Amino acid sequence: MTQNATDDRSRLRRRWAILTACVVALAVISTTVYAQTKPDDKEDDKAAVTTHGAANKLPEGAKKKGNEKRGKHDHGHKGEHQGDKDKSKEKDKGKDQGEGSGNNLVDIRHVTWNLGSPSEAWYADNARVYDRMINTLRAAAGPIYRQDMRITTQDRHRYIQLNINIGDAGSVGLLFQAHNMYLLGWVLDEPFTSNQTLFALRNTDLGDLRGRYDRTEDTRIGEDYGSLNMTAPSRERLTLGRHVLIDAAAALQSARPGFFAPGSGIDDSDLRRALGTLIVATAEAARFSTLSRQITDAIESGSNPRLTQQNNELINNWNDGSRFALDITRNHQANPVRLGNHASWTRTFAELAAVLALAHYLPPGGKGGGTR
Repeated sequence: MTQNATDDRSRLRRRWAILTACVVALAVISTTVYAQTKPDDKEDDKAAVTTHGAANKLPEGAKKKGNEKRGKHDHGHKGEHQGDKDKSKEKDKGKDQGEGSGNNLVDIRHVTWNLGSPSEAWYADNARVYDRMINTLRAAAGPIYRQDMRITTQDRHRYIQLNINIGDAGSVGLLFQAHNMYLLGWVLDEPFTSNQTLFALRNTDLGDLRGRYDRTEDTRIGEDYGSLNMTAPSRERLTLGRHVLIDAAAALQSARPGFFAPGSGIDDSDLRRALGTLIVATAEAARFSTLSRQITDAIESGSNPRLTQQNNELINNWNDGSRFALDITRNHQANPVRLGNHASWTRTFAELAAVLALAHYLPPGGKGGGTR
């Protein structure tokens, strides 16, 4: 009996030793397999960063192809993508970045102005909307130059389409060249279609805009104030109020394809007056803060004041003011300037900045043709 018990204990010890050895062997095998198939944490992080970087970097061939497509006319635009952020910007701009326009890179900046219908009487809200529109228009025209003053872009391929909404009556787009804020024409949606017609002012150089709209109609109306029947003496009678601006936008909507065909006999005097009114309220107001404030105050009060003498004279002196902005920045001893026959001498940049919000970029010693 005693011998049998001793044998049983011996067999149990041997089985336990074998079981322990098996467990240890399995643990060693598992550790070895895990070490061979699972990289350490540092390698994992490095792989993630490399993958992310590769996603942001265009293949060399693709980058080269993109640059060839842009050609020589990439004025002021980034020649290469810079990460997902810039790629998304290019995608958002889409058609407006000149796809299908050959070598020219067309950049059309869209600005919206909800002018509203004549029945609306929220004068304070309408005034704020106008003020925001003017600031957006200035930003679309060019970057900050000094303090709060902006300067027009040097990019001859940048345009601004100001879309004016007049309630249920629809909308009209004013098309400007950004580098000088000159009006090139106006854009209308054709009834019952998604097509757009550009009514181009006479003798304007549309350049790479040709073919950007479904139809282009050349008009008899020139781009200068003389053709618009709105020279300086005529502008003295110009009234600036919200209802005047609504009527002007509505007048432009009367144009239709074939409207300016030879022999049509159409009286376009209302169109000329409407264009002159809207140019003063948009492009000129973007240039001069005193003018935009006059219009903002008129909209807020619901009044229709006449263009002030100061603002009327400023319109003819945009280039002189712009030249002084550049000169006084380069040389504090620059000669003073008078921005009108009844204006006092402007001697400092601060005095100029009180009236001029958007300067015209002029190359050193060059003339910009900024007056009409």
